Amino acid sequence: MPKLFLIIQREFLSRIRKRSYLIMSIMGPVLIGIFAYVAMSVYDQERQHKVIVVDPHGIFLDGLKDTPYAKFSYTKEDMSDAEFKKSGYEVLVYINRKVATNNAVDVFYKENPNAFLKADIAKSLEYELEKIKIELYDIDPVAYARIKNGVTIKDHRLDGKTIARYSQKGSIGFFYATVICFFIIQFGGMLIRGVSEEKNSRIVEVLISSAKPFELMLGKILGIASAALIQSLVWMMAGFAFVGYIRNSYFPSIGDTQQVVESLNGAEPVKFNYMAELIEASLGYMLPYFMFFLLFGFLFYAAIYAAVGAKGDSESESQNYAFPITLILLLSLFISLMAIENPNGDLANLAAYIPFSSSLVMMVKLAIGEGTSASAPMISGSILIVSFLLTVWLTSRIYAGSILKR
Repeated sequence: MPKLFLIIQREFLSRIRKRSYLIMSIMGPVLIGIFAYVAMSVYDQERQHKVIVVDPHGIFLDGLKDTPYAKFSYTKEDMSDAEFKKSGYEVLVYINRKVATNNAVDVFYKENPNAFLKADIAKSLEYELEKIKIELYDIDPVAYARIKNGVTIKDHRLDGKTIARYSQKGSIGFFYATVICFFIIQFGGMLIRGVSEEKNSRIVEVLISSAKPFELMLGKILGIASAALIQSLVWMMAGFAFVGYIRNSYFPSIGDTQQVVESLNGAEPVKFNYMAELIEASLGYMLPYFMFFLLFGFLFYAAIYAAVGAKGDSESESQNYAFPITLILLLSLFISLMAIENPNGDLANLAAYIPFSSSLVMMVKLAIGEGTSASAPMISGSILIVSFLLTVWLTSRIYAGSILKR
C-alpha cells in the first residue's frame, strides 16, 4: 500500500508541475466565461427591436402589443425605402387594405432578423388578425375561442402520482451526462500521453521491478485522475463565478423568463416558470450521483485509455486507437438523449447497467426518477466499480507485457 501512495504522489506531482497544466488551469475558466458571454448575448431576452407599423387604412388601430423582442410604433403615412433606412426603426410592417381576406403582410428588415423576432411579429399579427376577422364576420369571440381551443388531456396514474415532465427533468440529467462525457474525452488523452511517455523512459524498468503491475497501473490512473479532477474543480468554481458575474452584470433577465399563455376571450394571461423550479429541485438530489458517476465513469475510461497507451508503440499510434473510445462515448451520450423521452425503454434500461454507458444514461434516468428504483444506482455503481478494477488488472497485464517485449 505505501508503494501505491508513492506512485499516486509521483504521478500527481509530475502532472501539476507541468507548464501546460498551469496554463490550462487559468485559460479554462476564461474560455468558459467567453463562451457564456457569447451564449447569453444570443439568448438575451431584453433586446427589443423597434418596429414601425405602416397602416394607411387604420385596420389594426394600435392593436399590436409589445413583446420581449418587438416594440411597435404606428403611422398612417407611407414610408419610402430611403425614409425607412434613415429612421431609427429596424423593421417595417406594411398593412395592406385587403389583409383580412388575403392574409398577407409585407415585413421589411434593415438586417437579417433573428428567429425570435420573426416569431414574435408573426404571432402578434396572427393574433390581431384573428380579432379583426371575428369582428368582420360577426363571430362570437367566446364561441370562437371555445371552438379553437384544443383538447386538454389530463393524464392520471392509478397510484395517484403526477405524470412527470420527462423532457424538462431529463434535460437536467442530459446536461450532467454531457459534462461527464466531455470531461472523459478532455482528460483521457492525459492517460495515453502519461503511459506512452513512461514506456519510452528508463524509469519504468525501476518501477516495474519494485511494484506489482496492478499496483503500478492503479497508482498511475489514480494520480493522473486526481490532477484532472482538481483542474476540473478549478474550472467549475471559477467558471461558475465568471458566469454568475456576466449574468448579473450584463444579462440580469436570463433565468427569470416566464412563459405566457393568452386567450382570445380577454382572460388574464397565465404565467408560469417551471424550469427554474426544476433546476432548484433537482440540483441537490442529483449532485451526489453526478460526483460519483463522474469519478468512477472517468476512472473506468481512464483504465481503457491507459490500456490503449500501453498497447501502442508510440503516442501517435495510441491516439489512433483512442478514436473508437470516443465513438463509444458519443454513442452513450446519444442513448442518454433518447432516454429523455423513453427512460423506461429496453435500450435505456440496458445501457444504465453497462459500464461503457451507465455513467451517462443513469444521469437522465435519475433526473426523471420515474421507473428507477432506489437500488438501481447502487447496482449500476457497483458494476462500474468492479469493471474499473477488472480493467485496471487487464491494463496492468498489457502494460507489463509491452515493457518486457522492449
